[in-house]
Amino acid sequence: MNKANEDEIITLDIDKIDLSDEKSTKELFRKLLNFIEYQSKVIQRQNVIIQQQADEIARLKGAKGKPKIPPNVPPRESKQSPTEKSKNWSKGSKNPKIKVDRVVSLGLTHLPENSYKM
Repeated sequence: MNKANEDEIITLDIDKIDLSDEKSTKELFRKLLNFIEYQSKVIQRQNVIIQQQADEIARLKGAKGKPKIPPNVPPRESKQSPTEKSKNWSKGSKNPKIKVDRVVSLGLTHLPENSYKM
């Protein structure tokens, strides 16, 4: 963004803008969007500088600066070597293994009145 465009946007008089002319309106919006993008980049750079200076001040005061914490990324699993065998285990059903040794009949007379009866 050059100084001329910046000065033009800063000194812009809203009463003198002709919004009926589509071409000049589009040009004005383009300039304004470029200016907003430029200001956003400046703010981001300034935030980085401010954080660096805050870390430096904290370091000079004897405190530690903001720690650099790496992102929590799980380590990649390496492929199994040919010497390792994979486990051939799978969870099976327990029902066929259970033996029924007795059958108990429950009387429905012992149920409370508000319970569900079949």
